[in-house]
Amino acid sequence: MYMPLRMLNIYMKRFWFTFSLGMTVSVLIGVLFYVALQRHYPEWDQRNLVNTSLSSVVAMLSGLAASLFVRSVRNFKPELRRAYRMLCIGIILFGLAQVQYPIASYTNASFWYLDGFIALPYLAAALFIFSGVRSFAYILDVRTRWASLRWAVGASVLVAVAVAFLPHARSDFSSAQIAATDVLTVVDAVFLVFVAATVNRIKHFIGVRYASAMQWLYVAFVVNIVAGVQYIVINILISRNDNWYFYDSMSIIPFVIGAILLVRAGYVMFLVNRLPVGESAAARQELQASGPHAFPIIGIITYLATLASKPQEIDPTLDVLRAITSQLTPGQAISEADRQRLVPVYYAVEKYLVTEEPLRAFTVAELRHMVTVEFGLDRAAAAK
Repeated sequence: MYMPLRMLNIYMKRFWFTFSLGMTVSVLIGVLFYVALQRHYPEWDQRNLVNTSLSSVVAMLSGLAASLFVRSVRNFKPELRRAYRMLCIGIILFGLAQVQYPIASYTNASFWYLDGFIALPYLAAALFIFSGVRSFAYILDVRTRWASLRWAVGASVLVAVAVAFLPHARSDFSSAQIAATDVLTVVDAVFLVFVAATVNRIKHFIGVRYASAMQWLYVAFVVNIVAGVQYIVINILISRNDNWYFYDSMSIIPFVIGAILLVRAGYVMFLVNRLPVGESAAARQELQASGPHAFPIIGIITYLATLASKPQEIDPTLDVLRAITSQLTPGQAISEADRQRLVPVYYAVEKYLVTEEPLRAFTVAELRHMVTVEFGLDRAAAAK
C-alpha cells in the first residue's frame, strides 16, 4: 500500500537526524577550537575566541551542505554535475571565508579586514555560486536576465559606485577603508541577489520533485544576502572599533542561519529521488478500486510524470490521462478500453525520461524497477 504520510514522517526523522548530527559535530568542533585557542593563546580577547568558534561552525555546516549537494547528483547527467560542482565550490568557499577574521586577528594582518580584502573570498564564493546556478538555469532552458553575467556585472558596478559615495557616521576608520569594504561587500550581495532571483525562476519551471529543494536554496541565499548587507549598514551607521554588534559575534548569526538553511536545501535535494510526492486523487482511487495484482496505470503514469524536471514538455502527452480521470466517479475502476488508451501515454512518458530528460540519466530498467518498488508490483507486471 502506498503511504505518503508514513514516508513523509520517515523523511522528517531522517532530516532531523542528519541535521542534528551535523550541528552536533560542528558545535563540538567549535567548542574544541575555542578551548584549544584559549589554552594556547591566553592573550586573545574573549570576543576573538567566540568569533573564531562560531566561524568554524559555519565552515563545517557549509561543508556538510556541499557534501549533500554533491551526493544528490551522483545519478544525474554530467552537465548538471558540473553545474552543482561550481555551486558546491562556492558554498565551501563561503564557509571558509568565515574564518578569515580570527586568522587575520591572530596573525596581526589587520589590513585584511580594515581595507576590505576580507570581502574577496565572499565575492569569489558568490561568483562560483552564480556560475553554477546560471548553468543549471540554462540546462532547464530557463531564460532570464537574472542569469545574465552582463546584467549582474552591470548592476554590481552601478550599485558599487552608489554605495562608495554614501555618507557614513563618524568612524575610527578612514573613508577609503569604509568605501573599499562596502564596495566589495555590495558586489558580493548583488551577485547573490541575481543567484536568488534565478533560483526562484527555476523553482517555478522545474518539476514538483525538485521544487522544494529550490525553495530552500532560495531562502538560504536570501538570508546570506541579508548577512552581507548588514556589514554595509554597520559601516554606514556605526563604523567604530567599539561596535558591539560586530565584535560580540552578533553579525555572524545570520551566516549561521544561512548555513543551516543550505544544509536543509542540500538534504532535500539529496532525497529528491527517494521520496514519494503523493499520488493524484484519481490514482489513489484506482489503487483502492483495483485488486492486489492489478496494474495501476494511472498511478504509474502520474508517478513517472513527477520525475520530469521540465513537466511542461510532457504536459500535452498527459491530456489523454486528464480526459479519462475527469470522467471517473468516486470508487469507479478504470475500464479496459481506457487502460489500453493509456498504454501509449505510459510509453511516451517513459521514452521522454530515458531520451530527453535534461537532468537525470534514466534507463528503462531503472524506471520499471522504481515503479515496481513504488507500487509493490512484481517485476513481470511492471515490464508489461
